[in-house]
Amino acid sequence: MWISPSMDDLRETIAESSGRLVLCSPFIGGPALDVVTKALPDIVSSIEIWTKLDPRDYITGATDPEGLRAFVHKVQPHRRVRMRQSSKLHAKIILSNGPVALAGSANLTAGGYLHNFEVVSKVRDAELTSLRVFAKQLRERLQPVRIARFERFVTECLAKKDERKEFLDLIRKQATPVLPGAGSLIPYQPDFENYIRGYPSSMALRLSVIADNRDGNNNQGKVKHAFFGIQRFLQEYPQHLATVAALPDDELVDVRGQPFEADWRKFLKDYAGEVNLAYGYRIRTLYLTYLTEQQGGKLTGGGGGDNELQRAWPLVGRLIAQHPAGA
Repeated sequence: MWISPSMDDLRETIAESSGRLVLCSPFIGGPALDVVTKALPDIVSSIEIWTKLDPRDYITGATDPEGLRAFVHKVQPHRRVRMRQSSKLHAKIILSNGPVALAGSANLTAGGYLHNFEVVSKVRDAELTSLRVFAKQLRERLQPVRIARFERFVTECLAKKDERKEFLDLIRKQATPVLPGAGSLIPYQPDFENYIRGYPSSMALRLSVIADNRDGNNNQGKVKHAFFGIQRFLQEYPQHLATVAALPDDELVDVRGQPFEADWRKFLKDYAGEVNLAYGYRIRTLYLTYLTEQQGGKLTGGGGGDNELQRAWPLVGRLIAQHPAGA
């Protein structure tokens, strides 16, 4: 069965896995691995990671070796972990001794299972036998990598953080400038709604409950305006994207004292007149109706949207940061 994959598909496939689990993906990212970790059943006895180990992929933001190392450290005490790699690897497969597998175009990243246009086959029955034969042949062509060597690789990558920053700065300098208000926006539906549904944090879960109105409080507009307000702010002040994307995702983010506080307050004042009917937001609504003075707005009293904004900061930042990479 062919599908456009989501984090739910990944979660369900991992939950049905058993025996040896193979995670085959050239590019691997932390959010997808968090889903794997939480869905991993006890009957998975070993994990094989087949990937591409190239520092250039770290520099360009395509893959997350630090996130992969954290995953290995979490699962290794309870399961045997092995790794194989090849610079020519392009296959993407999630396969175990269980009754279902995934194979297709999606990398094991947030891009692959949230916002890129991907196609994946949910493989069962006779096709699963064929996939296992193919995977066995592929495995023999991949180079074994000791975990100690992988640890050194991650250290080597992190030593290139300055190179990565210089590379991304160069891209920003060479890119054609976007006129204020003219840049294309990531849609709220389905992109951000799907993102927060699949993102493994309590802040994302709470935003998802509000966005779906599962609490019955009719505060969906606060989530939507926070999403577009932050997105437009980062279009006008792209120098703050890295800071916002690195904010903790398990606590409310107070703009007071943040490096971007002054620019955020200026943005709300300067762009209060911006209305986008196509996407359904007004910066004035965020500025005058939803946000208190503490978070840059003009609202006095209770009932505002401070909490929705404070939960959304890192999630919107990470979605935007991942979106251009196409991994």
